Amino acid sequence: MSSYQLMSVIIPTFNSEKFIRDCLSALIAQKSPISYEIVVVDSGTDNTKNICMEYGVRYFYCKQCNSAGLARNFGIKQARGEIIAFLDVDCIIPENWFQRIIDTFNEHPEIVGILGYYSGGKDLIQKVLNEEFSNKKIIGFHEGFREGNAVFKKRVFDQGCKFGEFKWSEGNVLIRQINELGYETLLDPSFRVTHLSSVTLRKYFAGGKSYVHNSRRYFGNFKRSLVIPLAIIASIVTIIFFFFTGIVFFLSPFIFLNLFFLFHILKQQSTPRKYLLLCAPYLLLTKWIFWSGFLFETLRYFIKGNIA
Repeated sequence: MSSYQLMSVIIPTFNSEKFIRDCLSALIAQKSPISYEIVVVDSGTDNTKNICMEYGVRYFYCKQCNSAGLARNFGIKQARGEIIAFLDVDCIIPENWFQRIIDTFNEHPEIVGILGYYSGGKDLIQKVLNEEFSNKKIIGFHEGFREGNAVFKKRVFDQGCKFGEFKWSEGNVLIRQINELGYETLLDPSFRVTHLSSVTLRKYFAGGKSYVHNSRRYFGNFKRSLVIPLAIIASIVTIIFFFFTGIVFFLSPFIFLNLFFLFHILKQQSTPRKYLLLCAPYLLLTKWIFWSGFLFETLRYFIKGNIA
């Protein structure tokens, strides 16, 4: 029997009528061991509200919540549960999702959060990005998580923890705050939801742009983060020299930067290396695009005079 009485499920939406019905239907069909509420925070202009009204969820319109982090923080303020779960609107939960949450917190009372994964990748690259081959549970301090499938005890938010306000990577801000309080979370590859959308290269570029703001406001590592964008500039310049001179030495910065990226790809993910190596060209491309986004946003701010 659970000691928890109520769980809140927060779903941020923006013009999400394409996904919201399937998402809510899966939630309503759950056999939950405790009572739950569904909190939808919407900032769009489509038919999402009317669909939500059909399901009797707690619907809030928040025009100023123009990022998922802002919407989740707004939802936290409305939530009444002792446990707060976060679900993306393009995700479908399995039948035992609620039961798994309660069982996990009962089994591991020392943790304050469960960090889940996505499934549903349509090809090897998407499966690798979802880490669908990972199977190792880890309790400890983590650097990031998938915000669209995560659960936390409400007390971490009562102590001031919150999501980052910028688009993309907002969960990195939250998890660092939780780590700083000394709380541990469980990274559980078996706790999955089906993700209906794909991770695009555009999202990596946007993630790099967001990291500029997060590193300045939250992480305090902006100047240190400039090393990689500067290395990208050096690589591009020396590649140009190589094409004009034919001197292979000028390819050195480009080669070393890619080896650095590859090292981190192989080190940070729990996916078997054979799959990582098969997808290495694409994964390297995501690194270049992410840090190009960082470089783009940094230059934009330097031009505007906003970065000292």
